Amino acid sequence: LIIFLVLFIIGYFISYSYRESKGLYNLNTSKNYIFINSKVNTRAHRDKKLCDFYIAGAYRPYLVINQRFDYCSLVMLKSVLLMGVRSVYIDVFNSDLSMNADPIVCNGFERGNWKLSLNRLSFEDVIRKIANNAFQSGYVQNYNDPLFLALNLKTNGNHFCVDKVKKIIVKYLKSRLLPSKYTNQQKNMANVPLIELMGKVVIFCSS
Repeated sequence: LIIFLVLFIIGYFISYSYRESKGLYNLNTSKNYIFINSKVNTRAHRDKKLCDFYIAGAYRPYLVINQRFDYCSLVMLKSVLLMGVRSVYIDVFNSDLSMNADPIVCNGFERGNWKLSLNRLSFEDVIRKIANNAFQSGYVQNYNDPLFLALNLKTNGNHFCVDKVKKIIVKYLKSRLLPSKYTNQQKNMANVPLIELMGKVVIFCSS
């Protein structure tokens, strides 16, 4: 009975629901110190360059607490977005070792396609969550500020998987994408006037 009780307690503290609720609690404790009052879209600021601003960012906002050997959560991602974060860093892996692999979001090593998180998220679910929350006036106060999406592609050169990434982004964020004049580093984004980026998604990715 004691062994069963100990195993039950251990199982509870490493369960998905407990880890997620603890992560959300830790996140909520910092909300009292965060004030979302974007003044970007004003006459005094809209003509300034991107390099004139600080941007609130989140590194792997899909992880509940620890960077490794922990759970991925869409609820955690949504909570981070609602706090006014406008730059998110996301790792993208192949779902398996086949050429027809789907893009997934988790943490790990590209070499060997090792996954170091206890679960994984569909890349499509992640982008859908971002599209449905980051630009909605009923969810965030700074919904018209540009959103910076940093994609760390750990797909081992699988162009089929990367093509799926592109199609998913276009499917959910097509109206938010920048015109072609910004592609392939044709412009120094730091010097772009912020007014050109309002309500848009700026995508940076690894090679």
